[in-house]
Amino acid sequence: MKKPKKIIILGKTYKIKYLKKLSKKGEVGHISTLKRIIEIKKCDKEIMESALFHEVIHGILMELGFGDEINNEHLVCSLETGLYQVLKENSIFSF
Repeated sequence: MKKPKKIIILGKTYKIKYLKKLSKKGEVGHISTLKRIIEIKKCDKEIMESALFHEVIHGILMELGFGDEINNEHLVCSLETGLYQVLKENSIFSF
């Protein structure tokens, strides 16, 4: 499967950009819900997949109006780790 160039989150289309580096040091993904852009750092395939999934979770929480929970990295990382593992182990998610 090719790297997606866009993704629809709850009816809203987000453009996905793959960049050599992101603005924050150590960051591998970032979402701007206002601009509807997801930026993913070009790196290992599984890290990029995981980062994309992580940013999608942020987008879902934002679109559903969870407020402060969108910035709860412990919650987002926990959901991303668990859901990503299930989807990968069952060959449901890959690019």
